[in-house]
Amino acid sequence: MNLLSRSFIRRTTLTIIAAPFVAVVLWLAAAFALGLVRGPGDLGAAEGIPVGIVSNGYHVSLVLPVVAAGVDWRNRFDPADTMNGAAADWLLLGWGDRDFYMQTRRLIDVRPGVLFGALLGLGETTVQVAWLPGGIQGVRFVRLSPERYRALVRVVDNRLMLDASGRAQAYAGTGYGPFDLFYRAHGRYSPVYTCNEWVADALRAAGIAVPVWAPLPQTLLWSLPPA
Repeated sequence: MNLLSRSFIRRTTLTIIAAPFVAVVLWLAAAFALGLVRGPGDLGAAEGIPVGIVSNGYHVSLVLPVVAAGVDWRNRFDPADTMNGAAADWLLLGWGDRDFYMQTRRLIDVRPGVLFGALLGLGETTVQVAWLPGGIQGVRFVRLSPERYRALVRVVDNRLMLDASGRAQAYAGTGYGPFDLFYRAHGRYSPVYTCNEWVADALRAAGIAVPVWAPLPQTLLWSLPPA
């Protein structure tokens, strides 16, 4: 093998090794830059239906009243599916890659194979549902008119995979504990359309001014009123 061939192989190898790191840096740069650009809309009304946004540090979920503006989530999800559903005032809803979501309760639970499968959009998606009591803490709230709230609900509803009776289809035996459960969903997760961007999409549909692209939880929360 001559010197030119060795040099070519070395450069090619270094390029292959460096490419994923460069892609991550570019993605983060774009996420932060576009995350600071707020799209059209406002911060909601002074009065109206409260819609919550809560983050665990890397994933954002919606917190919606069980019943509001003619929308009763008990028609989609059976409160008996979880331990405290019947007495709940709020419903936590999050969307994401099924395998990653179910297997990654905390960051230390991340597994490379599951992570790469999610980033490549290879798997199905799921909606996590948790029934919550009143007096929840650490939630950012915006308030919406009934019309704007129903627009947000349509974004959520469009992700749910419903049966013939209009009920969400549960993955039996799933959930991080007795108070939540995962359900079948439509759509594909990707680095462009993440779980956090889904929440931002729902807020955009309701006329809330959120970043033009919000794949990260931090930039989405920065655009909202404080908790």
